[in-house]
Amino acid sequence: MVPVRMTPRHRVLRNDRYRFGHHGVDGVWHVMIRGPPEWVRASALRIDDEVMSPVEMPEVFADGGQRLIEIHQKVFVGRNQFGSVFPHPTARPLPQTIEVDERTAELFGLYVAEGFTGRNGDVGFGIATYEHELTRFLQETLPFLFNVVVYVRDNTRHRRRVACCSRALAEFFDREFGRRAPNKHFPESLMNAPDNIVRALVRGAWKGDGTIDPGGFQKARYTTVSPRLAEQMSRMLRRLGFMPSVSTAPPRGIGKHTQYHLCLSGTQGTAFLSTVMDVHPRNIPKGNRSHNTKNLVDGSFRSPVRKIRTVQYSGQVYNLHVERDESYVCSFAFAVHNSAGINLPARRVIVRDLNRFDVNLGLTRIPVLEVKQMCGRAGRPKYDPYGEAILVAKDEDDIDELIQDYFLSEPEAIESKLGSEPALRMHVLANIATGHVGSEEELFAFFNRTFFAFTGDVHAIRGKILEVLEFLAKEDFISRHDGFLKATFIGKRTSDLYIDPLSAVKMRDALRESRDDRFFHLWTVCTTPDMPKLYLRRGDYAWVEQRIEEADLTFPVEDYDFFLAEVKTASLLDDWITERTEEEVTKKFGIGPGDLLARRRSGPRAGAVPTGLQNAERPPEGESERPRAHPDDRSNPRGEDQGASRSPRGRQGDRRPSGLGGFRVKYSISGARGHVKDPMETIRQAQDWGGPRGIDVLLADATVVFGRAHVESAIRHALRAHDAGTMVAHSVSMEALRYLSAQRQVADAIRIAGIRAGTQELAVAVFGADSTEELLKLFGWVRDDTVLEPKKRSLTALGFTKQALSTVPPDRQNDLALEKVALLDVWK
Repeated sequence: MVPVRMTPRHRVLRNDRYRFGHHGVDGVWHVMIRGPPEWVRASALRIDDEVMSPVEMPEVFADGGQRLIEIHQKVFVGRNQFGSVFPHPTARPLPQTIEVDERTAELFGLYVAEGFTGRNGDVGFGIATYEHELTRFLQETLPFLFNVVVYVRDNTRHRRRVACCSRALAEFFDREFGRRAPNKHFPESLMNAPDNIVRALVRGAWKGDGTIDPGGFQKARYTTVSPRLAEQMSRMLRRLGFMPSVSTAPPRGIGKHTQYHLCLSGTQGTAFLSTVMDVHPRNIPKGNRSHNTKNLVDGSFRSPVRKIRTVQYSGQVYNLHVERDESYVCSFAFAVHNSAGINLPARRVIVRDLNRFDVNLGLTRIPVLEVKQMCGRAGRPKYDPYGEAILVAKDEDDIDELIQDYFLSEPEAIESKLGSEPALRMHVLANIATGHVGSEEELFAFFNRTFFAFTGDVHAIRGKILEVLEFLAKEDFISRHDGFLKATFIGKRTSDLYIDPLSAVKMRDALRESRDDRFFHLWTVCTTPDMPKLYLRRGDYAWVEQRIEEADLTFPVEDYDFFLAEVKTASLLDDWITERTEEEVTKKFGIGPGDLLARRRSGPRAGAVPTGLQNAERPPEGESERPRAHPDDRSNPRGEDQGASRSPRGRQGDRRPSGLGGFRVKYSISGARGHVKDPMETIRQAQDWGGPRGIDVLLADATVVFGRAHVESAIRHALRAHDAGTMVAHSVSMEALRYLSAQRQVADAIRIAGIRAGTQELAVAVFGADSTEELLKLFGWVRDDTVLEPKKRSLTALGFTKQALSTVPPDRQNDLALEKVALLDVWK
């Protein structure tokens, strides 16, 4: 196992163990007893303690994994001297997609070990002349999968080159598997494939860069110079039930790289040879070494600590952070908890620059208060006897000025942020919406106790609060009668979203406009106080004004430069959602990746407008209410609602809607009447029915559903979360159940909206199919879409109180369910 360096205060997941023996007349036996896993400091580890290496359990789609992989999107055509385009008469077209089966996976595994590409579109494999089985495998597989012509060339020193020529195929392998040996890797989408595909990937890679020894110590060794590939191979082996020993060898010679060795032997080596490398058991003699020190217990490998060393270290200690879960490092080695909360020595603080850029003021000096706060972080109690703070001056003439300004002068006076009108609007509305105050006098009494009142004129504060109350009452955020204050539904929802009431007013008024184009709504979001604006550079005026003309934003504005900044910011969001690359966006707008991330996070937050703010048109009496039409919406002749959504097939963890390619996910929704006796058995039967067909099934209690639009909204949010890589659940159907019930935890979603024994009204949705009829026929249920119609008890089941329902007219209560779905993205 590769050694792991950590501080003595890092926590390690370990379990202690001891050997228990029995000697009696009935025999002699020994057993290893393990204690429960616990987090302990690294300084508390002892020799023979067991550290834990969790086994990765990736999400696998209902169809058993990714079935199709995209090769290219090109068209093979010819052109004559006049420029006419026609189908190429002699080109052998490369298939645009191929199915990933065991044969394809073994070829991919062989490519990461022995494959290469050339500048002219060559795709080749470098093997030995005596590897006749690999030669035959490549000669048969490459034409079968890619429709290419394969040639074989033998060179000196037993070297053989099996290759074909296809520029599109070469670009595919370079993009998905890396170019040159130190950069080789598997696509993360293949890492999430079913076990048989993973087994074929390992087998192909091992045939290229691995060795096996069935007759000796049942040993199998794999060697690579790619650290990423070595880490992926270790993950796949652990998933298949094998814990390899990992070691490194230093580079030997100029231009060489560190080698990574993965080794299996003993019992694990025997099982690996027979189950993965297809070595017949009769060809594996039983040796005298059958014990392995690494054991698979309760879903994780337990490895004993063999050596502990103390080393001197003077570099950086990294703090890793991931969202929604604990942070730990577990690559080649074992689980080590995140270093957050460790009180490390910090004797010296260096302030390199004393100026920073402000969007409104340009380059400004950092306040004295902030610099002194930075300097105060030097020196930690119990670890440092003193602290040192260093300010870097640009030249000797600045030294005296820095000492006078930052060391000898007093810090700036502290000012209350409530002095700004946006902050005051938000806090006044928050106090009323939460019920903290119920009258004007109580509101004044609250603000009289704040630091804002302590440092300012009480009468002036009262006047500002009255102005804010008039604004909130005018815009229907609060009701104000005889000095008593009560938040309306819109006011409470605005406060829940933590946005400025003025932002809600701007977006509400825009939604009432007759315009319904995307850029107009993006620009509306960028006009709000919650959205930070981009400043304009000298070369931006021409294209921004052109964008204004294209978007038809021609109306009087008070501050033209500020209006241009809003349009530029809206253009940034528009380019991002149309899937332009990060490099293109940052270069066009002259910003860094951090600025892009800040706008991306502020945009959805500022744009989370309650549906109740929208004065949308209502359907005629008697027609079912549906959400705004989606470009992919359509209805089949039977009247079933169907949709399609884009799902990623790119790398795992890519958080944006990727341009790496995707497939279309169809879904169908219907209501049903039946009787559920055993919910677990019903779900298992639905999975058994949908798994072989590549279909994911959602079964929900229809008494929680408030209209068909409620189910469609939950499904679309789940597919969007899947597309963005932000799903909490392990399947799209379970993620849709979370949105349907508006619950952050899967267990709570099942408790509220899941089926249970005795359920008679069901909401059924299938992903990847055109109809639910076959599933309903399987269970003997009768289709009845009336069970999906809005019912008041559904809103009660979703957690709405009578007081909340009384604030919304009956014809607008459908918005409550839709808002509940949308707000889950804010809460999670």
